[in-house]
Amino acid sequence: CQVTQSLLLEQLREWGVDISAGQLNRLLSEKYDDFHQEKDDLLNKGLGSTGYITTDDTGGRHQGKNGFVTHIGNELFAWFQSSRSKSRVNFLSLLCADQLGYRINTAALNYMKQKKLPIAQRKSLANHPCQFFNNEAQWQEHLQQLGFSSDRHMRWATEGALFAQALEVQPIESLVVVSDGAGQFKVLIHALC
Repeated sequence: CQVTQSLLLEQLREWGVDISAGQLNRLLSEKYDDFHQEKDDLLNKGLGSTGYITTDDTGGRHQGKNGFVTHIGNELFAWFQSSRSKSRVNFLSLLCADQLGYRINTAALNYMKQKKLPIAQRKSLANHPCQFFNNEAQWQEHLQQLGFSSDRHMRWATEGALFAQALEVQPIESLVVVSDGAGQFKVLIHALC
């Protein structure tokens, strides 16, 4: 829900909390690195705690731009992340938690084969000496150097590399992903809610 700072301040004062508008603003907007780390830890522990997750995303506009919030959780945890995309690439990057990367291994190549990425492109990825990329810029540059030009092929390769990284980070091979059937969530073992 969207609660303005002024409404939150009013509610806190009604509860007898002695706090100024400036103090509240600092609590909400400064020195929150520890909270982000705690949130990342929550996702890591949550993904490893059970055999299933539920997930959904919703969109909205903020400061004139489209944005999305993805929920991942179950009865043991709830985790939310804002992003600019509502895609499978986005969802797979979220499953990597705080260890985002692009990995080429058997899992990645099998994913790409399932998506029908041409064998020549799969071979060029498999035979290249560099099999891990720390960030999107390195990964995109690598794909371009290998001659990838089709957006669809680049997306499938990216999904595969993120899928492999998510599996490397967490033991989620048999994780059931329960969703409303949106295509971005159809990974691993998918179930409808």
